Amino acid sequence: TAHLAREFPDANKGWGVAVEPVRDWIVGSELPQRLRITLAAVFLLLLVAATNVANLQIARAVGRLREIGVRLALGASRARLVRQMLTENLLLALAGGTLGLALAVAGDLPVLLAAFLCVVLTALITGLLPARMALRSDVQSALQQAGRSNTGGRSPARRALVAVQLGLATALVIGAALLTQSLLRLQKVPLGFGDPEHLLTTQITRSVTTNEMLGRNRDFFIALVEEIRALPGVVAAGMSSEIPFGFNTTEMPVLPAERSQNIREEGIQAQWRIATASYFQTMQIPLRRGRTFEEGREPRQSMILSEGLARRLWPDGRDPIGRQVVLGNRQTYTIVGVAGDVRQVELAEDPTPTMYMSTSWYLWPTMTLVVRTRTEPESLAPSVRRGVRRLDPYQPVSEFQTLRSAISANAATPRLNTVLVASFAVLALVLAAVGVAGVVGYSVGQRTRELAVRLALGSSPGQAVRHVMRGGLAMCGLGILCGLGAALALGRTLSSVLYGVVAHDARTLLVSAAALFAAAALACWLPARRA
Repeated sequence: TAHLAREFPDANKGWGVAVEPVRDWIVGSELPQRLRITLAAVFLLLLVAATNVANLQIARAVGRLREIGVRLALGASRARLVRQMLTENLLLALAGGTLGLALAVAGDLPVLLAAFLCVVLTALITGLLPARMALRSDVQSALQQAGRSNTGGRSPARRALVAVQLGLATALVIGAALLTQSLLRLQKVPLGFGDPEHLLTTQITRSVTTNEMLGRNRDFFIALVEEIRALPGVVAAGMSSEIPFGFNTTEMPVLPAERSQNIREEGIQAQWRIATASYFQTMQIPLRRGRTFEEGREPRQSMILSEGLARRLWPDGRDPIGRQVVLGNRQTYTIVGVAGDVRQVELAEDPTPTMYMSTSWYLWPTMTLVVRTRTEPESLAPSVRRGVRRLDPYQPVSEFQTLRSAISANAATPRLNTVLVASFAVLALVLAAVGVAGVVGYSVGQRTRELAVRLALGSSPGQAVRHVMRGGLAMCGLGILCGLGAALALGRTLSSVLYGVVAHDARTLLVSAAALFAAAALACWLPARRA
């Protein structure tokens, strides 16, 4: 482009190119960030599961203190005890990991190897805590502690692990709640056109090599719109070179004619469409000012602007009707109408500045037929195909698509993200609740004698339950507070993929924390009833 600017300064000076990797062009810039969020959610869920297993292993190790003491007394080395516990944990992890790998067998080899590595590492990490207990034990203390009824009932390690579980689950639940709100708001954004449920679309491609063929094609498209409009069940039909949420975009800079000398520096980049007069009626795009095109009688250089583009071109509020604009190709157009803003490319993006040109003078080799129906759009596809073939038996017709399905596909990635993270959050919450119930239940079992003495001395059953729950709820509250802090810290990562909701939304944080605390309280109360 620099070479062209030097060789052709009048035509190329000030023009350049925007270069991007093909991968980013295909998948978009947002997908990698969404995948990182999904991977983080998977990692948090793995941590929740790992802490749960570690908690169970600690409880099991506490119950085996006498066995550990006997083994030490009989001459077993501490290294041998550590190896035994890690081996048991590896066998447990391999059994669960094998089941998981069997479910994921459709995945490719690198994914399976990564999953297998995660299983082994998780087994080693969760086996270290009980192994550490074995290393720190001596024969006399192990044999003495094994006979105490309240041993392990108030294990700081187990309580810390439960708090960690709840903290991780809190971060996941808040992330899922934010993504769910974002998806719901994304699905309710105003599109700028009428109900998409009854819009059927298909592309028609014609060969254009001469002006004579161009004229024949124009006659074909005009006749086709009339043919389809007359079909039973059709409300309206129109054509456009591109439609909202289609596969391609065509853009060009534009400026008011009085400022056109600075179009390369100040031009507003806007999408352009070649559309029939009936396109606006079919799409139900509202006309704000002026008029739509007059089929067959439209002046050559006339144009309809979107409302947002008109405001940007004349920010002082002047009426654009009758004024002229100059495009990047130096062609001048007169504005005859202003239409409502339409979301053209992404649901999460603001409506795109758009300019419409009449098919009376221009045609694109590929035009999109849009049909508004009274019934299910798919049911009219065979009739539309027959209508095309009546005009030209050799004209191919591409696959039909409803506009609703195109809009749904546009939200597919955020929808998948939300479903995955929400599923992980539910699993994490269940695992955390099981962990809480396990710790409280174990505490009840170990403190049976103490609770019996309290009851014998006059405590009511309700007081005994509250006494057991108090420690559990304090542990849960600490974990949830840590989870709130983690969610706030991760908010910056989430904010890039949220729509219409902020990552630190106070209501979401409070409602999520309250729901988690209620679930934790229930998990404490169920085993505490045994008191």
